[in-house]
Amino acid sequence: MDDAEGILCETCLAALRGNNVGEWRNWSIAHHGDYESFTASIESNCFICAWLWAKHTPPTTLEGGGNTAPKSFRILCNLGVGASGGLDNSFNIRFLVSSSWAADFELQLHLLRKREFAYRYRSESDMPPLPWAELEARPWSKLDSKIGSTQDLNTIKTWIAHCGTKHEHCYKAPTFFPSRVIDVQDAELGIVRLRDRENITTALHYGQDALESTLATYPPYWTLSHRWGDPKDILQLTKDVEENFRNSISINDLSPTFRDATLLVRRLGFRYIWIDSLCIFQDSLSDWQREAQNMVNIYRSSYCNISAAGASHDPAKEGLRSATHEDGPWMVWNDSAWADEVENAPLSTRGWVVQERFLATRVVHFTRNQIFWECLESIHCGVDPDSSLMTIGTEERTCAKTTDYKSSRLQVESYKTTQGGPGYRSIDTGPSGLQFHRGWGVIVSAYIHCHLTKESDRFIAMSGIAKTFQGTNGDTYIAGLWKHTIHTDLAWESKASLGTPAKRSDFYAPTWSWASVIGGQVQLSLFGGKFGSLPQPLIKLVAERIIPDPPDGDTAGSLRSAELDIRCMLHYYRWVGQSRRLIVYRDEKRVDCYHDLDERAVSGNLRLDTSATVSQFEEAEEIEGVCIPLSGVYQGYRRIGLLSAGAIGAWIDHYDEDRSTSMTLI
Repeated sequence: MDDAEGILCETCLAALRGNNVGEWRNWSIAHHGDYESFTASIESNCFICAWLWAKHTPPTTLEGGGNTAPKSFRILCNLGVGASGGLDNSFNIRFLVSSSWAADFELQLHLLRKREFAYRYRSESDMPPLPWAELEARPWSKLDSKIGSTQDLNTIKTWIAHCGTKHEHCYKAPTFFPSRVIDVQDAELGIVRLRDRENITTALHYGQDALESTLATYPPYWTLSHRWGDPKDILQLTKDVEENFRNSISINDLSPTFRDATLLVRRLGFRYIWIDSLCIFQDSLSDWQREAQNMVNIYRSSYCNISAAGASHDPAKEGLRSATHEDGPWMVWNDSAWADEVENAPLSTRGWVVQERFLATRVVHFTRNQIFWECLESIHCGVDPDSSLMTIGTEERTCAKTTDYKSSRLQVESYKTTQGGPGYRSIDTGPSGLQFHRGWGVIVSAYIHCHLTKESDRFIAMSGIAKTFQGTNGDTYIAGLWKHTIHTDLAWESKASLGTPAKRSDFYAPTWSWASVIGGQVQLSLFGGKFGSLPQPLIKLVAERIIPDPPDGDTAGSLRSAELDIRCMLHYYRWVGQSRRLIVYRDEKRVDCYHDLDERAVSGNLRLDTSATVSQFEEAEEIEGVCIPLSGVYQGYRRIGLLSAGAIGAWIDHYDEDRSTSMTLI
């Protein structure tokens, strides 16, 4: 919808008017009843229909072949009036969509009279007009496709200023600066340049030795999160073009996203931005490995991160842009805007972006329709800068104050402030420690569900997250798990048993780590112990052998091998395929039965890791193996799955050294 004027189509206006203009409390009316009129409305730039289109699944084929549109398609509009201070200034609108080719879905909107207009109607005798009485055929502002409009710049500056004065942990003067950045000082003249850190340092003082050195202070710099698309379509730093990049880069040679990002940073009054493909040599493995290890500091120290969420739909052609749908007294708010435009954007499905969103304390998201702000303590959007709409308590806006990414990061930052204080422990086993560890679980679960161009990046693409948590908990990071909480971290689960495809990864990862499974909607199962604390361990970690790849590399990155030596109380199981029973024994001869799980108990508690293992259990008449109680759960030493039957904690409630044996998890 670049350079297009947003409208409400006649169908949407008719739905808002209802069957009876005088009947204004609530109604239900048919909206688009056929697919052709729906798509025609989208082409006319009706923004409500565009929101519906963004949520719907197009049919794979048209009925009867040719151009005949599907007939089994229907949109129903339900509208209700809400009261504000005794006056009717808000309308709740639901569009229900049903079709023969996809699941039904709902789009919920709010039509809100802007505050300055609502004040005109201060008494019941001076009733405000109904919204359609003030809506014209084309009532909405022209969609601004130019990056850095005055409105956007002022809005972003307001958010930055509020965050800087109100939020304690969101930004601190950096003591780190990237090896290279892009200098945008002459971006308005059509030129940017590659600069080295050594040429940019504003204050760096050295004493007689390293211990006497004062910390360096650096100028603020921005970062960019973007989706690459086809690498051939974007400019990249290589040894061949290095000298040219240092002299000048024409912004006309940059991709639309890079061009708009450099202009935005310049127009906001800043000078430097870090963009991966322009600041890391793409033809040097050693440079990439070195900069990948620095990623934790690059994003963690950035002044603000630009998220090109809208451009991620078509990285080669789209840049940063924003648009608003408001004019006169009314504003239309899409309740699912955050989910649709940020969380479900292609950019947010990329594994590297999980780390970038977690590490950067501030993010400005440029989506297809508006800009959003996300920091450790708040989120805002451009059409609702004071959050009067985003704080409405609807289920769709449960992230109104902050997001899982930022609440987990804030938890890390806040946890640091207790260091040295009363009762502080670097590794806390109580309720606060459990809550802190659950923050880790939230981020890892989000990361597991994302995609990587190279699955071999599975560890390194979240190494920055691990190092950030490690800087607070002081624990040892072991291939996606933590040494102190190994007894709970081993209890991750896959949904392969529920039919979700899953397989062992082709790159190296130990079978006891969640990183070894691709697919399966893997999630961490963080069990709580007594009084909401971490559960008591039923195993002891004796030693860990983590060898990075290369051997002198980062143990939080790619691995060559990873093994755990443990002491545990070994148990044994027998799977009976015909009756779908799982019998757990105390002895190797399988005579002393601990528990006999019937088919119902098995289906609710046994989670096998991969689709191949699920097939093996379904086809086998009988399977025997060993299992280890961790903290109320069992699993095999070459892991095949997780059993979390509730009675296990009653069978084995403490670690018994006399009954334990040594074994190695691989």
